[in-house]
Amino acid sequence: MKLRVGSKQLIKDLNISVVVDTIRKHEPISRVDIAELTRLGRSTVTGIVNLLLKEELIVEVGSAESRGGRKPVLLKLNPQARYAIGIKLGPSLITVALTDLHAGVLSKVTRPISSRQGPKAIFRALLGAIEDVTRDNPRSQGRIIGIGVVLPGIVDPSTGTSVSSHLLNWANIPVKALLEAELNIPVFVDNDANAFALAEKWYGAGRGKDNLLCVTVGVGVGGGIIANGQLYRGSIAGAGEIGHITIDEHGPLCACGNSGCLEALASDGAVVRSAREAMDKGQKTSILEVAGGDPSAVTREIVVSAAREGDRVARRILRETGQHLGTGIANAINLLNPERIVVGGEAVQQAGDLLLEPLRESMKKRSFSILADRVDVVPAALGENAWLMGAATLVLEEVFKPPIYGMEGNKPTLAIPSLVDPAAEGR
Repeated sequence: MKLRVGSKQLIKDLNISVVVDTIRKHEPISRVDIAELTRLGRSTVTGIVNLLLKEELIVEVGSAESRGGRKPVLLKLNPQARYAIGIKLGPSLITVALTDLHAGVLSKVTRPISSRQGPKAIFRALLGAIEDVTRDNPRSQGRIIGIGVVLPGIVDPSTGTSVSSHLLNWANIPVKALLEAELNIPVFVDNDANAFALAEKWYGAGRGKDNLLCVTVGVGVGGGIIANGQLYRGSIAGAGEIGHITIDEHGPLCACGNSGCLEALASDGAVVRSAREAMDKGQKTSILEVAGGDPSAVTREIVVSAAREGDRVARRILRETGQHLGTGIANAINLLNPERIVVGGEAVQQAGDLLLEPLRESMKKRSFSILADRVDVVPAALGENAWLMGAATLVLEEVFKPPIYGMEGNKPTLAIPSLVDPAAEGR
């Protein structure tokens, strides 16, 4: 095995990354605690902290209780020292957000699209949205450290390629290469449910839990897996596709080409299909009235609205949808044994317990009781910004990664020194 030759600069770069990442994960934190956690010498930590303070990447935020002697000064990341862009690309809408270094959304713009437009037209809309969000925030000019893009389907994050997305009708689209060629800035690409899981793990309902299953329900049904504190992608980055677990072998056709997938039984399309079937059978329901008398105008939002008004058919449809979700999640519990399950997405945000209660009942009924009794099912905490925050987190995780882990040959792909001293990139 050939060992990589070290250098003083690499060690310095590594130490800076370690210190910044420690502050990010444990803030507010003192210099003494940084030294203890990183096992770096106190003088080394002090030198790095002074450099980071000078560059305004971190700030002092008061003091902690004294352990004897002077009270230690606490440090935290300065969230607006640099910025990231998070992008959610869906079948009907692009959302682009400018975020701070805590993935907090500062501003965002949306653009309607259609999967029928094709990749070129969608990329033109995407570039226009990026231009708008940066133009509206002049402070971010020259201080954006990267772009995170999340989209449905199977994504190869190592190449930034959309391998297969039936919702977008995409196959082998080089998202990273196309955007980096236009923007000359690092781009990181991943599945949208993975990004959702990252955001809820770091900032939302999954904080403090190292083994999570995060499920999103809306136009599709997606899943992201956090195992031992890390995002689990699988051998070819296809892990988490809970929407394509088979629930009913003889069930309806799914957009993926299979029959009886969870997505075919529990997505927005399934809710609408069930509502129209009920109306075709002459069942008494207010859904048609809420839709203005036009069956083709029925949406998931209309079904939920009718259910909240007490409509029995609408409530039955949502109950059955929740039961299907519980069955799929029970399979995942038996396979993964997570500590917590976070359920979100547009449908859950709107329907709430109308979906979650039957989901919990079905999950407990169909999974091993010893596992189900030790997992809690909670709604997502971040709302519609979860995907954008997750997209930004893709950037932040790579930026704060020590350069020894992000090497191509002997050259760091992206490291903290390039944040501290932008001019260093040209040296």
